[in-house]
Amino acid sequence: MIQNRTLQFIGLAYGSTPVTVTAQINGTTVFSGEVSTIDTPWPEPTDLSSGNVLFSVTDSSLFPTNFAGSYPMTITASNGLGIVLGDVLSNWMFPADSTNFVPTLPTKFLNCYNGDPRTNVVIDGVPQTVTRPPNGAWYWTVRSGSTLTCDLNVILGCPTS
Repeated sequence: MIQNRTLQFIGLAYGSTPVTVTAQINGTTVFSGEVSTIDTPWPEPTDLSSGNVLFSVTDSSLFPTNFAGSYPMTITASNGLGIVLGDVLSNWMFPADSTNFVPTLPTKFLNCYNGDPRTNVVIDGVPQTVTRPPNGAWYWTVRSGSTLTCDLNVILGCPTS
């Protein structure tokens, strides 16, 4: 059975006031609101091991379990200092290292892509060229007043029985 997936965008926000984040996927606004911040100066480099869910795209018809592909995405930050984006997680996924292909539950979240789910990244009109890690996501910095555009890549999810 095909299920709509929920995507969780992991990251941290910085500043003495909440950061307002607006995210669009495939031309549709999927999140617009304030995210909690850490009231510290901007860290360099950023460690997202303590990152949390900045925002979610819940039960989205954009991401049914039978979808694999990419959509254009735009993320804008305002107020505060900005945000740092890391992994993008999804429910209804097959574990990447699984040999038995037991699907995850709707409450279990794994990376939505093998590697950095964001490609063709442009920040404030400047294409970003970096050597990406073979596994996991690159950390992307979106300072207040800036816009990140990219292609968001998602692999096939797992259907339920």
